Amino acid sequence: MITSIEKKFVEIYRQKHPESEEKTIFALMENNLIDFRTCKIALIRYFVHDCVKRGCGKREAMRLIADDMACSYEYVRKVMYYYNDINI
Repeated sequence: MITSIEKKFVEIYRQKHPESEEKTIFALMENNLIDFRTCKIALIRYFVHDCVKRGCGKREAMRLIADDMACSYEYVRKVMYYYNDINI
C-alpha cells in the first residue's frame, strides 16, 4: 500500500528527474531498494526549505509540514536539527 508521503516523494522526484518512470520508483520502494527513512527526511527538509523561501518562518514551516505529513512537530524538528548523519 502506497502512503501519501510516498506519493509526495515520487512527485518531487519526478519534478527533479522527469525521465524517471513513476511505476519504477514505486516498485523500488515496495521492494525496499530505496531507504524510505532517508526519503522521508529529504522530503521534510525540502518542504521546510521551500516554505521558508516563500517567506514563511522556519518554525511555522516546520509546524505546517508536521500537520501536512501527519507526523509530530518534534519529529520534524529532529529531522531539521539532529539527523546530521544523512547529508541532504
